[in-house]
Amino acid sequence: MTEMTYEHAISEIKRIIEELENGNQEIESITANVKYAMKLINFCKNKLYSIENELNATLSELSIN
Repeated sequence: MTEMTYEHAISEIKRIIEELENGNQEIESITANVKYAMKLINFCKNKLYSIENELNATLSELSIN
């Protein structure tokens, strides 16, 4: 299995939102999709925080030199 990317996670979140908006799901599917979307959102948040920290570190190095 390949590693999850930010772009793939966003794509999956969009897909889940579309499915929820269509309203053609059983209650069990809705629950599973919402839980999966929550995991994807947390993944995206963590990825963004990580990138922010990397950029801040890089910019700090530039200002020191």
